[in-house]
Amino acid sequence: MVARLKVSRTVFLASCLLFMTCGKAGGGALQNAPGTILETAPASETVTTPDTASSGSLQLFDAHAHQMTATYPAGWLESLFAEHDPSGITLLGIGNVLAHQMNYPTKVFAFSYFKVNELVLNSTVVLSDLDTDLSNGTQGIGEVSIHHFSAGGNPKKEYKFDESELIDVYERAKLNGVPVTFHYDYHDYDDDQDHHDDFESELGSTLPGYIDASGNPEVNFIWAHAGDAQPDELRPLLAKFDNLHIDISSRNPLESFEGRQVYAAYTKELQRLDEEDGTIKDSWKELFTDYADRVLYGSDIGPQGRLAQYGEIQEYYRGILAQLDPEVAEKIAYKNAQSLFLDLVVKGDINNDGDVDGEDFLIWQRNDGTSEGLTNLLNNYGTVTEPLTGASQVPEPSTLSLCALAAFTLWPTRRQRV
Repeated sequence: MVARLKVSRTVFLASCLLFMTCGKAGGGALQNAPGTILETAPASETVTTPDTASSGSLQLFDAHAHQMTATYPAGWLESLFAEHDPSGITLLGIGNVLAHQMNYPTKVFAFSYFKVNELVLNSTVVLSDLDTDLSNGTQGIGEVSIHHFSAGGNPKKEYKFDESELIDVYERAKLNGVPVTFHYDYHDYDDDQDHHDDFESELGSTLPGYIDASGNPEVNFIWAHAGDAQPDELRPLLAKFDNLHIDISSRNPLESFEGRQVYAAYTKELQRLDEEDGTIKDSWKELFTDYADRVLYGSDIGPQGRLAQYGEIQEYYRGILAQLDPEVAEKIAYKNAQSLFLDLVVKGDINNDGDVDGEDFLIWQRNDGTSEGLTNLLNNYGTVTEPLTGASQVPEPSTLSLCALAAFTLWPTRRQRV
């Protein structure tokens, strides 16, 4: 008797995927920071975590967070998920953010980061690095620090929103279908009123160009910390620009957020969203209600002390949101972020190029290797998340031939006894 050939479905389909990587362009290793190979995440980070917040609590999708590689302990993200369970988190650029995204593809959203001064000095290199990051799967660009006074105006970063080099960045956001988170302090440090008019003019020369003929945003711009502006300053800008969003990170009175002297007259009272007794300010409540679709919660962890206060940050914002209409609160807490990020994600599309294909398998093979990652590839292989044309994309004939060859070679056959 000749023994039957037994091949599992997983081995068969994995072999098909391996064959389908042949002839694909590129094939390079996934990049982390420009010019470096993506780190394989620690084994502890491959643990699956729930996608929803604990029962009885309002879900919070953290749309503004940083990783500080020099000070954060190993396994910090796993601990944060276990203790505080945000329904999602955007990691703005620093460190192995793509490795985190690979391990939590529907929970972590990696952004590509660069310094604006380096962009202006050497745009060719910075834009090339940005292209690499986006091709490797980053889900956004930012935090782009354009007009930023950190703690007393020194050091300060003063650029215009419509710098020609930044327009090149926005064009890449459009091409890749990702949002841009930008930091632009609404007030000049010396609070020159002319600066406000200049900023509105810069937005006016840029944002409308990223709305299509049907009125749909081609790029969504997320204004970090709501520009540290007040509701009466934000309202006319939100009314004028439909693709302008705000995140309300850092707008709280907690200890680790003290000392944010973003302009000379700035105070904790102006920074926070509520009165000292915890009641949300009427002006903020009205703004949140009127523009509920364009406000996002964020923590702004990164600077010293904030990671340790993550639970207190969540508690503060849940207290603010509890004073709003429940539908408004849910939008700000997590639904708006989901509409910007999660709805575009299909598990298995590791490089975020719009489909689950052999390139994703190659990246999984070199950088992931987990059974969960392979399951995502097998379950969603061939899925097109954002076709470049109106027609559905199908494998090229050569790809089909290779898969057929793999099927012929590996499919179990039955031999008769002799």
